[in-house]
Amino acid sequence: HYFIQSNLSVNDMKEDAVRKKNENTPTSAADPKKRVSKVKVALILGHTASHRGSKITSDDYTHDWSFYVRGVEGTKIHSYIERVIFKLHESFSNPNQVITKPPFEIQEQGYGTFILEVEVRFRNKREPKSITYKYDLVLPAEGVAPIKRCRKEILTFTNPNAEFMNKLIELAVIKLFHYIDSYFDAFCSVAP
Repeated sequence: HYFIQSNLSVNDMKEDAVRKKNENTPTSAADPKKRVSKVKVALILGHTASHRGSKITSDDYTHDWSFYVRGVEGTKIHSYIERVIFKLHESFSNPNQVITKPPFEIQEQGYGTFILEVEVRFRNKREPKSITYKYDLVLPAEGVAPIKRCRKEILTFTNPNAEFMNKLIELAVIKLFHYIDSYFDAFCSVAP
């Protein structure tokens, strides 16, 4: 879902984006006569993990896990995300995994908890072009129920250029923050 916070209506923002594109001049936040628009986008970063019990692999992997980057309620984030780069612990045979189309998810086997670095690259020709998150990928102990954890990240794009604005609102469904917060709370537990 996308959130637009502005002194403009959605139609005014679209018209402003077209005007900016036609003028080919960036909007300056320092100029008080220029309108400021902000587009907020919610992402969910999360993982599931379970202990394999007695089915340990030949590589001594004790756990199956998956990690994902998603939009809230299945929002099609690929309209503005070009790729997601998952940087795993160096002990993995393929520690840098690049996913260029949805679902932005990896599935692996392992034996230990580690900090996963996730770089989200945008379909944006100007800054910001990417953002990087760190995520504590924890694994459950043997005999403990599988883990399902996630966290919500809110990205704010201030005065995005016309092309990127269109990508952000291409499949937009405008919702209120309290709706997203209640959906998120029901969707999964918050990682500590």
